[in-house]
Amino acid sequence: MDIATLLTRLDQLEHAMADLYLWLSGVFEDDHEVSRLFARLHTQELAHANLVQYERRLVRSDPDTFSSVDLDAGPVEEVMGWIREFRSAAAPPVLKEALLFSMRVESHAAEHLHRKAVAASNRTLCAMVAQLAEADRQHFETLRDFVASHPHLLE
Repeated sequence: MDIATLLTRLDQLEHAMADLYLWLSGVFEDDHEVSRLFARLHTQELAHANLVQYERRLVRSDPDTFSSVDLDAGPVEEVMGWIREFRSAAAPPVLKEALLFSMRVESHAAEHLHRKAVAASNRTLCAMVAQLAEADRQHFETLRDFVASHPHLLE
């Protein structure tokens, strides 16, 4: 797969995640703390998407410095399918479902695998890729810490 295609898919995933969190922020707008949590995750996912778009611009400006990558896009498609399915349910999720789903998506390997492939394509992008990987880890930890400090939410 060429790196531009990979980055396009990763950008789509980041936007799908951002849209999920914006939607969840609205679903739980009556609970200001929860709504702010999801709004913050939404904003951070948009920042991730901006970084991926920057990487895409780098590829377009000098495509010969990026090699193709051997990667199956299945994991990204899987996560995007989960998000579509979750958002299309007949009724909005309860908070427990939303938190557990968000943690599931954040802990999935799709973004990690793609970032590893981006770094393999061009070593100059390693620092940016590392920033995104750390941000994803922090998202999971943010959700985990929120649940840990509010254990009643999972009852």
